[in-house]
Amino acid sequence: MKKNVSILLALTLTTLLATADVMAQSRISFKRGSSSATVSGVIGVNRGVAGPNYRSYVLRARAGQTISATLSSDNGKVAFVENDQTSYSVTANRSRDYVIRIYNGGASSTKYTITVSIQ
Repeated sequence: MKKNVSILLALTLTTLLATADVMAQSRISFKRGSSSATVSGVIGVNRGVAGPNYRSYVLRARAGQTISATLSSDNGKVAFVENDQTSYSVTANRSRDYVIRIYNGGASSTKYTITVSIQ
């Protein structure tokens, strides 16, 4: 019985963590004829619950395109997960969706702005 409860608890926790990441994920789309987009929001802090201090953005890029992003925040503590900086750039190795993740390393919730461009 204890083993069944442990398995059920582990499955529930795994489902909650996966759901939190999907819920915090947003798609960035570019207006027709534009190669950049800006998104603003508020990002929380980690208080022992999975995900409130992380956000994920998904965008489509073709092979060979360069994805560049810059980030600013009111507390100066929001950075890209990929490099722990406020700017990020990567060249798409194939045509697909790419995920850019940001996190808040500060002690309180804060406003942020992310600008993403594709060349």
